[in-house]
Order: sequence, then C-alpha cells, then structure tokens
Amino acid sequence: MSSPLHRFFHTFIWKKGRPARRPRALLLVILAAWALRVLGLGSRPLWVDEAFSLWMTRPAPPHLIAKAIQIDQHPPLYYLTLKAWVSLFGSSEWAIRSLSAFWGLLTVPLAYVTARRLLRDARAALLVAALVALSPFHVRYAQEARMYTMLAFWGLASLYLTARLTPHALRITHYASRATHHARRTTLLSLLLGASAALAALTHGLGLLVPLTVALSLFLTRPLRRYAPVS
Repeated sequence: MSSPLHRFFHTFIWKKGRPARRPRALLLVILAAWALRVLGLGSRPLWVDEAFSLWMTRPAPPHLIAKAIQIDQHPPLYYLTLKAWVSLFGSSEWAIRSLSAFWGLLTVPLAYVTARRLLRDARAALLVAALVALSPFHVRYAQEARMYTMLAFWGLASLYLTARLTPHALRITHYASRATHHARRTTLLSLLLGASAALAALTHGLGLLVPLTVALSLFLTRPLRRYAPVS
C-alpha cells in the first residue's frame, strides 16, 4: 500500500511517466502547505515560550530592543515583527501563530526556486518543495509563535542568493555592455544577499552562522568566479 506522500508525488508531480505541469503542481504544493499550517493553528493554548514572545511585544520598540538584549539570548527582530503583526491582527493564539505560518508558507516556493537553481531539474525542485510542505518538523514550527520559520526563510534566501553568485549563474564576458550588466546584477545580488544574511542573524541566535557561512562560501568560490568561462 502506497504512502500519502507517494500518492501525492505520482498524482501531482509525476503523471504517467512525465512531469505534471509545473505551475499547477507547485500551486497544489503551496496550497497543501497552507492547509497543513493553518489547520488547528489556534486550537492549543500558548506554552511558555510562546507566552514570552507575546509578552515581549508589549513595550515600545526601543524598550523592546533593550529588554531583548538584557534578558533573552535571541536578537529582537522577530519580536519587533511580531509586535507589528499583533497590532494588525490581534493577540489571539491563531493570530500570533499565523506569523510563523506565514514565514513557513513563504519557505515552500523559496525551496522550489532554490532547488531549481542548484539542481537544474524542475521535477527534483518540485519534490524538494513538497518535502518542505509536508515536513512534520516544518509544520510543527510553523504553528508555534517563535522565530524558527522566520530564520529558516532568511537562511534559505541567503542560500538562494549565494547560488546566484556562483560561476554557473554569473559568467565573465569581454563585451563591455554585458560586462556592465553583469556588474550591476552582481552588485544587486550582493546587496540582497547581505540583507538576507543580516536579517537571519537578527532573527535567532544561531542566525549568526548564516553570514559566516555565506562569507566562507564566497571566499572559497572566489577563484572559480574569477576564472569562470566566457559566455
């Protein structure tokens, strides 16, 4: 008897020996991710860490930042974001957890484009997105009023932007107009990468590993980018 994941894969991602239409398949994966993350989102009472997250949204932003530095091991970005979210949607269990569900949902299409960039295979990218969408761990943390799915999103965004700066994505050219275009694209991607890595570092204590990993990967691939083949 086939598993639900096996049936889902063969129904929506791989049909009759060929890939299903990518836009429809990806949309179904995203809808499945949304349904799993909002199902029962407000059914459980807040536990201690979630109550702490809500308590941290009460002070004004300057006091919130100071309090986070004094009493918490994590940076204040998640609490500042949750404070803005609560001001818009309220402080019910469903409302404060929906921020994590939001970041968790955004991670699914981001996983697709990242896998597509790294693996160069649309079918494999859809499978990666489906695995993220159906992951019990990801669903669990997407239903918790903590910063874990926000960290996952910015970490994955940093991976995607780092992949865009590899030799496979960015080639050196002798043509001045194309060289200018590549230089502008490199500058833009570098700025976005720096921003996403910084946001990861400001989201969770372990987020500091993201900019360090990005810097190390760019340093190690620098010779490859310098001597990349001319396109």
